[in-house]
Amino acid sequence: MKYLYLLFLSFGVFSAAQENVAKSINTTAYKDHYNVPHEALYLHLNKNVVVPSEPIGYSIYVKDIAQSGIDTLATNVYVTLENDQGKRVVSDLNLLSKGYGHGLITTDSLETGNYILKAFTGWMRNFDNPHFFQETITIVDPTENITRANAAREFDIQLMPEGGHLVEGIPNTVGVVIKDQYGQGVATKGIVVNDDNTITTFNTDSRGLGRFTLFPQGVKQYICKVNLNDKSLTEVLPMAKNEGYNLQLIPWSSDITIQLNRRNRNDKDVKVILHKGQKLVVYDPVFVDDKAVYSLKKSTLPTGVNKVTVIENGKEVLSRTLFNDYDFEVLDVSNPSVIVEQDSLSLYVSAVKNSGDLVSSISVLPAGSVAYNNDASIVSSFILRPYIKGSVQDPNYYFENMDRRKLYDLDNLLITQGWSAYKWEDYKEVNVKYPYEEGIGARIAVNGKVQESYFVLPLKNSSSSLFTKDELDESRTFMLKGLTPTNKEQLKVSATKKNQRPVKPSLAPTFYPSIVPDFDNSYDYILSNDLPQIESGQMISSFSSGTTQLSEVLVKAKAREERRQKLVDESFNQVYVFNEADRRNTLNLALWLNQHGFIANQDGGFLTVSNRNPQSINASVEPLFVVDDVIYNDPSILGNLDMNTVDYIEINRQGSGYGFRGSGGVIIINTDPTLSSVNSTNANVSSYKFPITFKKPQEYFKPAYLSTQTDVFQKLGAIHWEPRVNLTGESIEKIKFTSQYRGDALMIVEGMNADGALVSRIVKFNIPE
Repeated sequence: MKYLYLLFLSFGVFSAAQENVAKSINTTAYKDHYNVPHEALYLHLNKNVVVPSEPIGYSIYVKDIAQSGIDTLATNVYVTLENDQGKRVVSDLNLLSKGYGHGLITTDSLETGNYILKAFTGWMRNFDNPHFFQETITIVDPTENITRANAAREFDIQLMPEGGHLVEGIPNTVGVVIKDQYGQGVATKGIVVNDDNTITTFNTDSRGLGRFTLFPQGVKQYICKVNLNDKSLTEVLPMAKNEGYNLQLIPWSSDITIQLNRRNRNDKDVKVILHKGQKLVVYDPVFVDDKAVYSLKKSTLPTGVNKVTVIENGKEVLSRTLFNDYDFEVLDVSNPSVIVEQDSLSLYVSAVKNSGDLVSSISVLPAGSVAYNNDASIVSSFILRPYIKGSVQDPNYYFENMDRRKLYDLDNLLITQGWSAYKWEDYKEVNVKYPYEEGIGARIAVNGKVQESYFVLPLKNSSSSLFTKDELDESRTFMLKGLTPTNKEQLKVSATKKNQRPVKPSLAPTFYPSIVPDFDNSYDYILSNDLPQIESGQMISSFSSGTTQLSEVLVKAKAREERRQKLVDESFNQVYVFNEADRRNTLNLALWLNQHGFIANQDGGFLTVSNRNPQSINASVEPLFVVDDVIYNDPSILGNLDMNTVDYIEINRQGSGYGFRGSGGVIIINTDPTLSSVNSTNANVSSYKFPITFKKPQEYFKPAYLSTQTDVFQKLGAIHWEPRVNLTGESIEKIKFTSQYRGDALMIVEGMNADGALVSRIVKFNIPE
């Protein structure tokens, strides 16, 4: 192989020769395009066919495909549900941490029918072709006959020349797609004819994909013919061009072979570019007999889907995607071990080998379930979806025990459905109209008189903050970033006068984001016809909302007591866990401290505290305060602390671990704003309602069935949903839940570790009697 140069761009420092090459192929625009995050989303649903009032559990995973790693910055993900009229019936904001989150959609108020679930970020709206998530949700009524008409399969043929077009007189690879109206392929044989002469033959696999090679001549017309179900299908190939280029790739061998063919084109300014995200390789082709052949070591290219682009005089003339399997691996998990104890089941699961900190989600369904019809896995969503048009039939097939045959089949998929959102000359710096959302921001304008300082009370997942008047800008405002309010939490702010007296401030906050934004992007989808008839008359046992609520109350009460005991057992300090009566009867912090060994005074909201029994004569008598992990040397502002939000208080009388600052003792206060009554008020605190808050993850409740042996349960029921399972190294994780189901079951696992490596597996196992 002979070539003039090989250029690797990593968006760092280049040599002078590289700069000249980069300018000629516009690498600056390409670099700028991928210099910002390119988020991709995947939602693992516990199932996507549900019965009325059954919740839909989901786990969210987000990845930056430009960096090929986990996106640890993203915190805001919108999840919506649209009915068949395109109207939103669910609009939720979900909170992510380190690329992961989970949530629940309730279907109580939804009618039976088909819905479209979408998940996206605000940042994705900056892109013409964002990598959002979409899935079909079907709600069916099991008390009625469930049937779908068994319509005859109608097939269609599509022909896709490799690189996008045919060129006469040189070898052309043509991809074939044969699918029905439901997007399902068929294994069959076909022929290509010209003037009733058979030129070549081809086969398609069970996914309806295949290929053939053709040497088109002159203005001859070539026709593809297939016989299916006693019907003859025909498709005419596009006319071949008299001049131009085409590509032929062989990426399934030990090396990657790329052959660029040309006819009647002798331009010297031709480049072959292989690129993926921020990685770029450029070749200057050397033609011998109108062919330029390259044999590339797979280790020189990024793992996964790469794009091959041929440009002539700075313009793209053809392109093609290929898959590089070098160092590619899908993580695996063990088959579950099962222990049955009456109606309680314990599954023991582990990663097959050291997989780092693997965060996964697990859905357990009956083996005969038809309720899990997801079009995509986490692997196909992150590895294939950004580079594929249309849905992929059986995406996990390509990545389980990958071998030469599966690489060949995957290449057929990329020939026929592979695409790129941009031509080479269209790459440009992303026009950022919508900022990257990390929580909720607030611009707080001060109305009326400016006070000495402003204290922002903590939220459940956000620390408190203090602003002095000197920190206000020219328009008398201060900014809050990264707020993460959940459900009905409110922004609460207190102010302090120059004499340190608290006062209720007059403020005008503006929040961003303030709504679930419009998102008009959509993938093409086809409703599957594989939902079989389900026998009628098999009722789900009735359960009233009152019964459910009582059950939830009992569960929560038990959980609170277990948590209280754990806090007491694990702390060396004195721990006081507040219950509802404590919060209701404690008027202010000073009164509580006086009852627990301190001298406290709260005059007009101004708090002073001293320790009745300091450690020594030289020790400080003023205790140190730590509120939600924030240290307060001056407790005066805490006179405004809303006691309705106190979760528990620890008293470290010796100040252990805090040095001299803690010699007067340490009072550690942990709050939970969601504990505060909606009607609780504080005369010195202003409260402001967030226009939008993060939806707090709810516990998943399965609908109750009369029997787990009925046809309804076998096909539509759920055994268990676990939204987060941490599989660290090769440690064994225990998943315990209640279920009366016995028999064959499916364990569906999706997940991702901190390096962006993925796991996707469906395991069949047995739950013994």
